[in-house]
Amino acid sequence: MNMGKFLGYPAIILVLLTTLATAYLLFSDKGTAYSDIRVENVTLRPPAPGQTTAAAYFDVVNDGGANELLSASTPISTKVELHTHLHEDGMMKMRMVKSVKILPQQTTEFKRMGLHVMIFNVDLVEGTKQVPITLTFARPPVHAEVQKDAEGKRVVVPKIYTITVLAQVEG
Repeated sequence: MNMGKFLGYPAIILVLLTTLATAYLLFSDKGTAYSDIRVENVTLRPPAPGQTTAAAYFDVVNDGGANELLSASTPISTKVELHTHLHEDGMMKMRMVKSVKILPQQTTEFKRMGLHVMIFNVDLVEGTKQVPITLTFARPPVHAEVQKDAEGKRVVVPKIYTITVLAQVEG
């Protein structure tokens, strides 16, 4: 048996698998394509007794370029909104926001008395320890596609992706 041929086949297979893995990481739309965004420290404050509104808090760690959080969803509610607290006329007021810019190379905190996710009409089973929350992000033109609008003008369409996390239920 020729030892060169015998050792050559595993080397060829290794090169082929490495090439396929690299292509998958570079061109797939799976979570690995957005590994520069991490969501950490995810907690859910359940509704107070007799109430139906919960709040979620977390940190969005961005080790890459600009992104934008567009929305959130969870199976425990059909109405979920991004919110912030504002100081207006000497009072703290909660306001819905359409989206949240996730700046490059920074951590964006969603915390009490700041940005947070409001979850309305919560259907949470007693004793639940974790709740899935899906966050929908947009990545600007670096990973966007160009389309034409109804008038034939070029429009940059951002790359939309989601990250689902498990929120630890407080209490």
